[in-house]
Amino acid sequence: MAKTVFIDGEAGTTGLRIKSLLAPYIESGAVELLSIPHELRKDPDERSGFFNRADISILCLPDEEAVKALDLVTNPASRVIDASSAHRINPEWVFGFPELEAGQANKIRTAKRVTNPGCYATGAIAILKPLVDAGIIARDHAPHIDGISGYSGGGNKLTALYEEDDSYAKDNALRLYALHAPHKHIPEIVTHAGLTANPVYTVATINAYQGMKVQTAFSLQSLGRTIAEIHAVLDKAYAGGGNVRVLPLAQVRESADINFKRFAAYTSKTGGVDDTLEIHVTGWEEGSAGQVTITAILDNLGKGAAGQAIQNMRLMLAL
Repeated sequence: MAKTVFIDGEAGTTGLRIKSLLAPYIESGAVELLSIPHELRKDPDERSGFFNRADISILCLPDEEAVKALDLVTNPASRVIDASSAHRINPEWVFGFPELEAGQANKIRTAKRVTNPGCYATGAIAILKPLVDAGIIARDHAPHIDGISGYSGGGNKLTALYEEDDSYAKDNALRLYALHAPHKHIPEIVTHAGLTANPVYTVATINAYQGMKVQTAFSLQSLGRTIAEIHAVLDKAYAGGGNVRVLPLAQVRESADINFKRFAAYTSKTGGVDDTLEIHVTGWEEGSAGQVTITAILDNLGKGAAGQAIQNMRLMLAL
């Protein structure tokens, strides 16, 4: 029998991508998508009926609406994946990053409530947590994290500006934001990377629909480790499989640069996503001047959003 899935907020950027990614499961008969009629999508009674009939409901809503939506879920067997940031540090929810640590995928498999990680947070946590756990980065250290994302991360309104206003796209080829207040991903990075201090955080969008890099750097003297030792810790952390891959040092050194063109190959029209996250370890060792730079590249709509939701759904429904 097909498993039933309901997307609350399927008309948004993430909801549309999740719907498109469900197509193979629907075609194979593994999943039945429950779609609420457009004119009833804000009717609480209708939504409640869909929540309580579905095996899994995926919330693609603003934070406040995601919290309110849970009041409509009354069937104790109903399971929920929340793609918003409303529950990412709530201990009653399982953090939906299967590669986070040993046993995390099994926690997701059996969970009733799973909270999808944020896109920037996925990259930052993937880099930082293994190094914090290994004692290479002190828990009270505040690392600098720099992120760049495609404009789809800003939702439908920002996408329309970039794609329908040529002057806006030209003037905002690089657009820095979150300049006067803490970024909303900081609490989940602190919580799930095992830090006690907020990272120093800078983010920007570029004139590409999707794709993302998350990057941090350290002097080797401050860490007391070689580049090879740092790479080995990260490589071991993700050797068990999943969608996170640490590229071999030799392979990274053969390339003169790092880019996310593969992740940026899709557009708002094509609807594709990439489910993987790659970690690149680069740098040089010159005594006290040595530096290591660790870069995560991913698709902010793939592993950073819709692809991650589907990965969690597969675990929860044993697909």
